[in-house]
Amino acid sequence: KYMSGQYICMPDIDTGCPLSRLSDLFWNKERLSANMNETDAVTVAHALRALSGYTGKDWL
Repeated sequence: KYMSGQYICMPDIDTGCPLSRLSDLFWNKERLSANMNETDAVTVAHALRALSGYTGKDWL
């Protein structure tokens, strides 16, 4: 978390960007695809959505 919401940081691939709700596939995919290839961005966005369903929370 940071003062404007949620943020994802993946140091191994030099990527970081703000996130919307964890279940928001469109927004998260768009933000992530600016920093990584489309396939990886979609994969991470779906993983975040699955995480929100597993934890029952849309925010960490």
